[in-house]
Amino acid sequence: MVFIENFKDGDAINGIYFCKSKNKALTRNGSDYYNVNLQDKTGNIDGKIWSITSPSIKDFEAGNFVRIVAEVGLYKEVKQLTITSIDRAALGEYNPADYYVSSSRNLDEMKKELSDYIISIKKPHYKELLKKIFGDEKFYNEFVVHTGAKQVHHSFVSGLLEHTLSVAKLCDSACDNYEMLDRDLLITSALCHDIGKVYEIESGISYEITREGTLIGHVIKSYEIVNSKIKEIENFPEKSAEDLLHCILAHHGKLEFGSPKAPVLIEALVLSSNDNLDAKMETMKEELIKLSQKGQNATTSAYNKYLDGGYVVETSKE
Repeated sequence: MVFIENFKDGDAINGIYFCKSKNKALTRNGSDYYNVNLQDKTGNIDGKIWSITSPSIKDFEAGNFVRIVAEVGLYKEVKQLTITSIDRAALGEYNPADYYVSSSRNLDEMKKELSDYIISIKKPHYKELLKKIFGDEKFYNEFVVHTGAKQVHHSFVSGLLEHTLSVAKLCDSACDNYEMLDRDLLITSALCHDIGKVYEIESGISYEITREGTLIGHVIKSYEIVNSKIKEIENFPEKSAEDLLHCILAHHGKLEFGSPKAPVLIEALVLSSNDNLDAKMETMKEELIKLSQKGQNATTSAYNKYLDGGYVVETSKE
């Protein structure tokens, strides 16, 4: 197969790809067409199906592996596909490993980094809590390979672990700079703030939101997991429990961003700020990668609703 990262303008494509999304839209003259997003382990690409009633356009849905016939073109300097034939691929026609986008970091190194953070915690009740959470073999094995999001940032295998460690590292650096911070509280909350995503987003390649994710969400689920483990620890300090649970509930920073509470503790403020920083940096990194694929004259990304400014502008090389 030709991997997506190797697509060039004008290429004729005939191969199997994972259909990440499919949406019906209308042209200016009122005709139906499909927007699709296709993925392999090297990245993803948008595609258009203009003649949806054509006999060569078979029944397919998001979450299917599909065989396509298409041509690569440029739209506003970004590569996209014009698809003239599409059908579901049969089991055995493809190797699923070719379609999973994974963290660029080494998994064993990330596992050790997680373990080192847990070992570094000095307060025994926080350390025991972390050992209970990440010592659950079934949960741990899912956590270390789980996606960090459906599509916004860290949407790849082990993205959740990579994001968690990045936030913990930023928080650790803040502790070096601001002596008033409780490092044990901040690192513990950093390691636990997104653990509910294991239940919010489905395992596998589709990254669909679960029913529990839709109704409850990962912020509350993370709170529930931590609170239930706290109750298993004899004489866990009440105020320490309240501090940690507040940090988790407030980690989205603002009520309008999905936080049940706005940050009140300084550790909660640092956690929410660093969580937002890492998410934005990863989003910008992915936009810069797209810019690099446009050619030498492209300096500004397409509009991205998840960034405050909407665009990423490439730094001058002068």
